[in-house]
Amino acid sequence: PLRARRWPRGAREVLACLLERHGAAAEAAWRDALHECGVCFETKASLDCVRLAKCGHTYCVGCLAAYFSSQMADGKAAALLCPETACRCAATPTEVRKLLSADDFAKYERLLLNLGLAEMDDVVWCPRSGCEYPAILHEGREGRLATCGKCGFAFCCECNLTWHGLTPCANLAERWRNGDEVAARPYALLALHLAAHHRLSGSSALYAEKKTA
Repeated sequence: PLRARRWPRGAREVLACLLERHGAAAEAAWRDALHECGVCFETKASLDCVRLAKCGHTYCVGCLAAYFSSQMADGKAAALLCPETACRCAATPTEVRKLLSADDFAKYERLLLNLGLAEMDDVVWCPRSGCEYPAILHEGREGRLATCGKCGFAFCCECNLTWHGLTPCANLAERWRNGDEVAARPYALLALHLAAHHRLSGSSALYAEKKTA
């Protein structure tokens, strides 16, 4: 015998059930239909297409993958937007993963991480070559001491040299210029290493690794 469907009592639960059923039906209809790619305008089966979740625009896999790859090459990996000119919706990481190569997706993830960390006032980057791991300032954004969570290097975030305690960076540099070998000895080798392998990056006063040919 057929059983009557038991509906939840709360109005919100009923609405959630209705929306879920509607979404499932719409998805099934989309899978069974043919779609015109918004880039090449060819009609293709749903298996060869991607519908972006945030805006609903549909493109064939080949066109969208090529578009995202070109955006990556142009340095726009942090915001892979829908190709529709008037649309500002970004693709989700799940959608991007399906379309990019493993190397490009790893680059995409790194850029998203870097953007997120750049907005945090208490995070700097380890200046040691080959590490460059995020480091948290011990006293928040007002502090100068940072310790790398990967290699354990404790450094001053203003000069990027080994932590020199309460001695101001300017005073330390002055002591070096005056020939104070005792003060200079712990930092001299690291300073030479940073000068050889890094360049100072703009307003952030952080070192970035030099690009080698």
